[in-house]
Amino acid sequence: MAAVVVGALIVGNVADQLISSAITTAREEASSDEGSASSGGTASSGEGTAESEQDESAVVEEEPAEFAIDLSDFSEIDAATWDAIAADGESHVGEYAIVYAEVTQFDSNTGDQAVRASVGSSQPGGEYELETNTIVNAEADLLDGVVVGDVLKVHAIVDGTLEYDSTFGGTNVVPSLTAVVIERVGYKDLSADVVLGAAVWSGYGGVDVPVTITNSSTAAMGYSVEIVAESPDGGVQYDSSYAYADHLQPGQASTNEASFYDIPGDAVFRVVEVTRNAE
Repeated sequence: MAAVVVGALIVGNVADQLISSAITTAREEASSDEGSASSGGTASSGEGTAESEQDESAVVEEEPAEFAIDLSDFSEIDAATWDAIAADGESHVGEYAIVYAEVTQFDSNTGDQAVRASVGSSQPGGEYELETNTIVNAEADLLDGVVVGDVLKVHAIVDGTLEYDSTFGGTNVVPSLTAVVIERVGYKDLSADVVLGAAVWSGYGGVDVPVTITNSSTAAMGYSVEIVAESPDGGVQYDSSYAYADHLQPGQASTNEASFYDIPGDAVFRVVEVTRNAE
């Protein structure tokens, strides 16, 4: 298999096996911890059998029949909060968050109860916008039908971190999450981030169209917007132009102009593509 580059991490066949081993080890340790907790201590030999059974029954009755999760406890987070989780997952174990994940690996190495994904706090508008290599664990039925390339909205509980050996020596440590709800959402339609103003016609045949771009992400972004000038019926394209905005902070807006030349007076303007990248 050709190597897959994710940030500074290069994953090939050997690394796939290491990831698989690390996920398996983490699950075994969790299972062992649960087993130890459930066994607890044993009654002393001097106590009667009836009393011991009564005590055990009382303990069982005190445990909830089912662990219920209230989805209202999950909320969207900003980029700074996700960066803190990604940098030190162990300090955020048990926290609830809604994150977005673009699946980069889901195969025999991850197993049917985990995916490797690029994760972030905002729904991405395109490839490579999400940057944090992360392991997302889930029940197999939640991952049924998920494929590499899917963009997921995930109600997640922070597990901490997962550590595995690097093919270059040393270890890699990545955030580890458990998904309780997964929704396939795809890339975000960024057209809503752009508003075209009224065209301004100049005496020399040029046309300037104001383009207001608003960053809908929770992280700083740069935008590129392609606009076309065409006939009212859309049958003829006269010209195309671009508008840009750099280093827009979350919620921040910027207005620039897209310029066109030598087009008819009845031309109409339309946004055809919006791309953005993290900055």
